[in-house]
Amino acid sequence: MNNFFKFSLKTASPRTIHIALLFMRVGIGVLTIGHGYPKFMSGMEGWHGLGVTFMAPLGITFLPTLWGFLGAITEFIGGIMLTIGFGTRLAAAANILMMIIATAWHVNKGDSFNVYSLPLTLIVVFCAYMLMGSGIVSVDAHITKE
Repeated sequence: MNNFFKFSLKTASPRTIHIALLFMRVGIGVLTIGHGYPKFMSGMEGWHGLGVTFMAPLGITFLPTLWGFLGAITEFIGGIMLTIGFGTRLAAAANILMMIIATAWHVNKGDSFNVYSLPLTLIVVFCAYMLMGSGIVSVDAHITKE
């Protein structure tokens, strides 16, 4: 067998798995920050708009500014937490809720699967982080001395 074929079938070492986990965590975290930063910086008027836009179709019409702020901070601060590996499971749980709301909003709007498949994909990724945690190259691991 050639080396490439052997490599493609071989189970990754624990070290390689932790490096891949770091790579994915930082990548998804930075992308999440990129989506959350403009929302976070939009201020109360922007938060109100977010709350009305995303929560009203779900039947939640009270405190739209609070909901918009919570959504913005979830993506922005949660993305930072994910990137550095601090409170990874908490950040992932909050972002799962965000992506469920995003998916429901897109479905309710009548968007195609191609549009709402991204938040669905992120639900899967964040669920994996709920199960795996942040790995050994993280603030979490440093704090808990894993």
